[in-house]
Amino acid sequence: MFIYQVNLYVLDLSYNRIKILGKGVFHGLQQLKSLNLIGNNVLHKLEAGAFAQLYSLTSLSLLNTKIEILGADTFNGMDYLQNLTISTGLLNVVEDGTFKSLVNLRRLDLRKQNIQDFSGDIFLGLSNLKGLYTDSFILCCLKPESVTECLPEAGEFSSCDDLMRREELRVFMWILGLMALLGNFCVILYRLIFDREGFRRGYGLFVTNLGISDFLMGIYMIIIAGADIMFRGRYIWNDNWWRNSPYCQFAGALATMSSEASALFLCAITLDRYLIIKYPFGQCRMNRLTTIIFSCCIWLFSIIVAMVPILPGTGFTGELYSRTGICLALPLTRERTPGWQFSAGIFIFFNFLTFALICLGQLLMYRAIVKSSSIVQNKGRRSRDVQVAKNLSLIVLTDFICWFPVCCLGLMTLSGTVINSEVYAWTAVFILPVNSALNPFLYTVTSFIGNKKIKKAAIQEAKATYSTENASSVMIRKLKSLWDNPDLYFGSAALGDQVITLKALLSSSELSASDILAIVEVVVRGLVAVHSQQLYFGNITEEDILIVLNNKKILKTQLSAKLVLPDQESSKQPDDVYGVGKLLGRLLRRYATTRRA
Repeated sequence: MFIYQVNLYVLDLSYNRIKILGKGVFHGLQQLKSLNLIGNNVLHKLEAGAFAQLYSLTSLSLLNTKIEILGADTFNGMDYLQNLTISTGLLNVVEDGTFKSLVNLRRLDLRKQNIQDFSGDIFLGLSNLKGLYTDSFILCCLKPESVTECLPEAGEFSSCDDLMRREELRVFMWILGLMALLGNFCVILYRLIFDREGFRRGYGLFVTNLGISDFLMGIYMIIIAGADIMFRGRYIWNDNWWRNSPYCQFAGALATMSSEASALFLCAITLDRYLIIKYPFGQCRMNRLTTIIFSCCIWLFSIIVAMVPILPGTGFTGELYSRTGICLALPLTRERTPGWQFSAGIFIFFNFLTFALICLGQLLMYRAIVKSSSIVQNKGRRSRDVQVAKNLSLIVLTDFICWFPVCCLGLMTLSGTVINSEVYAWTAVFILPVNSALNPFLYTVTSFIGNKKIKKAAIQEAKATYSTENASSVMIRKLKSLWDNPDLYFGSAALGDQVITLKALLSSSELSASDILAIVEVVVRGLVAVHSQQLYFGNITEEDILIVLNNKKILKTQLSAKLVLPDQESSKQPDDVYGVGKLLGRLLRRYATTRRA
């Protein structure tokens, strides 16, 4: 065809219907410098020797064809070729020795091809290659030593040999993984076996569920650390299989479920604590049923969020978890895989909202504690306030360390800022799971130790008082300071028509809302006064409240004082505040029943 075109330098055959290039088809074009075959989208076969005798050719473009196989002798005779483009097509197989005759090739572009079948000698003979451009980092791991630029670059975590390319990342993955696994396992056992009473309350149930969610994060980290050991020294040959395997998808879903459940349970714990502090008499509190429903909703939401990226029909095709070797869906790179909007919405905006709610709740709790402590000023109370303040500060700090950097980096990425791969790696391996490793210590260990210290301080304070005075003199001194308190009554009351107990009053008449408020206000004032002297009531019932009547109307209310000193040897003291709460609950239920009737 071209045997008489010996002086042809440029040949453009782009966008034709060429199907096969046979052997020797370009004979006679010894002076040809550039050959363009772009857009021949039915070209599917290159026979061996198709480019023979193209001794002067320096540039060849096979862009957008349907060639699936490059044979060993495809490019024989192209000794001076410098630029070869075989991008955008269906290329699947590259045999050994395909490029061995291209000794002067400088640039090779294999992007947008699905090359799956090749060996470690794929680039044999390319001793002068400088630029290699592909879509798979595995090909960069096989590049000749002469290559100075190879795309894509190494991932944020993996290298040619290892899933975790930095030794520090491996160490922290194991440390935080084992801390999360063992620490939360101990929390779950402690709550279920040694603290069954606390487990029945909302706080204990939420902390147990928090331990379960953080335990899942520990499992995820151990899975990734185990995969790193399994593929050590040969990871790149297993990279594609691992990232698209059900094991990686499972690990990614586990990490997402854990992080979202953990964040929501922290919000629930904050809400529960706030209600307890704000309404100490139980006017507004989560009961066990509410807590269980709340927990089930959190788990359901977290499971749905974790499963959406891998469910068929969502359009995500599992790429959110398979984007990196550690199987996380964090939106901290500029790569826009299918479903990146979902990932950004959950990990950036939703988690930032939960972080803000937790911080707000902790602030409101601390304000409520400070306000209540101003009523009773004593050493024991100040000690408890300091301990609570420390715990709240630690919780806010760890939440800040965990979520704030992730949210900020995510927003920077969405705005187009390039995040350094090292920053991304440390964020994913160290910052994100740190909460799961620390939560057992924040919510169980510190609580356990803090309660022990407070109880010990109270006992020591009582012992110090007894060292200077005996029990009788201490009680007399404290009673004298309370003797003139108008809300307290000492001694045996002369009951009659005008002075009766609250129990007797309830049996003969009904109380209005204002009556209940007035009675409870007196009881609380009396309780505060007694506690200020480090004394306690016994169990407060309707028989301990005296009512003075005038024409069947309540004139005065007093609390019959049955006071005791704290036990020196026991850390368990009479829970009179709880007794008042129960009393108020009974009065309100009776009032509500009367109103309905």
